[in-house]
Amino acid sequence: MDRWKIIVVMIMSVLVFSIISGYIFDTLIYNTKITSSLSGLERLPSIEYEVKQTIASITPSEEIPTFKVERKVTESLQEIITTYAEQGRLISYTASVSLLVPRNEVKNSVDKALAIMDVYDGYISSMDVGEKTAYLVLKIPQNNLFNFLEDVLKIGEAATRSISGIDVTDQIIDLRARIRNAEATEARLLELLNQARNISETLEVMRELSKVREEIEVMKAQLRNLEINVSYSTVAIEISEKELEKEKVELLFKVIDSRDLLVPNTYIYVKDDSVRRFVTDEFGEVKVSFEKNSNITLIAVFYRSDGEILKTSLTEVADSNKTITIKFNKSSEPPSINLEKLPIIALGLINFLITGLTIIILLVMPMLLLLIFLITLARRAYSRMKLVKIVK
Repeated sequence: MDRWKIIVVMIMSVLVFSIISGYIFDTLIYNTKITSSLSGLERLPSIEYEVKQTIASITPSEEIPTFKVERKVTESLQEIITTYAEQGRLISYTASVSLLVPRNEVKNSVDKALAIMDVYDGYISSMDVGEKTAYLVLKIPQNNLFNFLEDVLKIGEAATRSISGIDVTDQIIDLRARIRNAEATEARLLELLNQARNISETLEVMRELSKVREEIEVMKAQLRNLEINVSYSTVAIEISEKELEKEKVELLFKVIDSRDLLVPNTYIYVKDDSVRRFVTDEFGEVKVSFEKNSNITLIAVFYRSDGEILKTSLTEVADSNKTITIKFNKSSEPPSINLEKLPIIALGLINFLITGLTIIILLVMPMLLLLIFLITLARRAYSRMKLVKIVK
């Protein structure tokens, strides 16, 4: 009986040793793979260097000659315009306003805007008027710009409003100088035309004179446009109907598990007009607003501590303020013994056992046999030496 006990203990010891050896071997291999994959990180360039390189690549190397300023339409707008005027700068201003008006008031609002334009001596550049929207581009004298905007903003509710200014002083000065030089060249060519001695010289001078006059006309047109833009500011006005505010309702989502216990930290994905995500509080609840009578689809997801994901879904109609209970078909707490995990655990132990036995067969057994062989040789050598001494 003692003999069988010893055999069983030896077999159990070999199995336990094999499992432990397999676990240690797999762990060492896994850690080695992670270390080798992380060893290349030091060769990656630093994020800070990449950011600096990116910023450097988009930074302009030359200064932009055109001065541009953008400001919101505020009460200090008059001070901004006055400041530029006092500096002797020629600024071309462009303003834009987006107005929301009640239903069926778009055309009436357009008439009001045009009446205000007439008061400030402006004129229409373009106009597109529909039943629900209208778009106007008006030209307003620069010295009346601020007062015009102030009156226009009273027509409806301002959704957006902005003003930008471009300094065209240098362009105007340059064009005037080029025009003077071109006119001087024109005068010189006229003198040469009077001094021409033959038809060939006359044709050559007239050809050059035509080019110069064409350049003068183009530059004068550019100068005239710039001066008009400085004298008259461009104001773009968009008028549209204000959407009626839809009635809202509030739904309280309450999440429970199979034991009817509240489940906090549950992710609730809601789809109506868009997809939104919410998380339940420590009481397993979250309150969300919806447009009344909208159809909604809910997906509740909870990540349990043992790695299992609980999921459920339902559809509802947000017709009134109410509480919607979302219930999982499992407990939010993992069981003390998870029977579903037993096959995985058994498979892992078998894997460790096979690995350990393989290590024993390939590594330990040869070394053990070698050790036994060496011990046998040593014992035989010792026996021979002892026999020789006895014979002597």
